[in-house]
Amino acid sequence: MKNYISIISILLLFLSPNIYSQNFNKVPKKPNQGDVFCYNNETKEWTKIDSELYKIKKEGKLESLQYKLKNLNYDVDITNCIDKKTIEAFEAEKIRLKNEKKINRKSERLKQKAKRKKRQINKET
Repeated sequence: MKNYISIISILLLFLSPNIYSQNFNKVPKKPNQGDVFCYNNETKEWTKIDSELYKIKKEGKLESLQYKLKNLNYDVDITNCIDKKTIEAFEAEKIRLKNEKKINRKSERLKQKAKRKKRQINKET
């Protein structure tokens, strides 16, 4: 019997914070699909947020990225939203920049090697 009481008390100890962690008393009834609500702890109420405005604020940097990709002659539509064309263009640009850095490093190494070889030839003569 003591084991049952201890098991129940342990379960209640761990489950009670989860039960009271969020207040669902005044949740808006029957919200429409796509509505976004935020709970304000100071006023103790749920408020509706304009989700389109939030997307624009959050994805503001995406538009500048799409303009850059468009200027680099990638087929990208400037929609301020992530789509398949933007992802493909970004990945292609990332690969191009990586290869460009690799080529630059290789050319620098070859230049250094040519300088060393030239110095070595000058020392021998």
